[in-house]
Amino acid sequence: QQIGLMLNRDIQFSYRDFAQNLLESCQYNPKLADIPIQEVALRLSHSSLMSSDRLKPGSGDWALMINIL
Repeated sequence: QQIGLMLNRDIQFSYRDFAQNLLESCQYNPKLADIPIQEVALRLSHSSLMSSDRLKPGSGDWALMINIL
């Protein structure tokens, strides 16, 4: 899943760069090709941080699940 997300991001950035270069060469404002940035609100609770499926005591490794509202 992480690889898919990274590929999707790279494709979006490549498209943006291509579209900006195309607009600039046609003497249009290249900012018209910008991809809108989406704001995400995060909510974390102490119970979710300390849940046994997210924390392995003694391992020194932390894992965190983030719920997007």
